[in-house]
Amino acid sequence: MASSFGVVEDKLREAEFFLSQLRESQHLSFEADCYFSAFVTAARSVTDAMRASLKGVPGFKSWFDGTLKQLKTDPLAPFFVEIRNEVVH
Repeated sequence: MASSFGVVEDKLREAEFFLSQLRESQHLSFEADCYFSAFVTAARSVTDAMRASLKGVPGFKSWFDGTLKQLKTDPLAPFFVEIRNEVVH
């Protein structure tokens, strides 16, 4: 295994933290924009952390590839990709 799964758990906790802060911020404020951007970035990084942490684990690549195929048919997935691209790029 390339690295500890704790990296994945930390990324999930980071996303959860920023989502919590977003919920508590004033609607349509600069603060809300910052928390939203941080949440999207942290949430997107979870899959990268999974790939790094679980590389070489038997069955992971097959499972992950299957999960990506499922995401391609999910109607919300393109929405989140677009949001992430707007925030990051």
